[in-house]
Amino acid sequence: MEQEKIYKILAVDDEPTILKVIRRILEGEPYEIVTFSDSGQAILFLESHDFDLVISDFHMGRINGFDIFRRLAELNKTPAKILITGTPDPSLTEKNLESVGLHGFVLKPWDDDVFKRMVKKALG
Repeated sequence: MEQEKIYKILAVDDEPTILKVIRRILEGEPYEIVTFSDSGQAILFLESHDFDLVISDFHMGRINGFDIFRRLAELNKTPAKILITGTPDPSLTEKNLESVGLHGFVLKPWDDDVFKRMVKKALG
């Protein structure tokens, strides 16, 4: 019998409650989820670990979600990427979203089923 693939997901948000919600939504799925509330620590971790999907908040202080996705590109790492944000921002243009290779974009608060489908789609 073929063993089910376990997908590795990294989630980054400066709000620990959002990280708990992400874990709750995705529990029961074949995912290993690592979370960080500090974007700088997340980048350091990404430098030595590979993931199938990175979910990041956009607004997180000095290092935002785009910075994390750009650092992945510098490291030649190509996980699927989903950006989440609670406040629309003028810099979140289609061109900028495409430039970091996003597989999804979610506004908080989101519909849990829609979020779960987006994650499955991003993981292909």
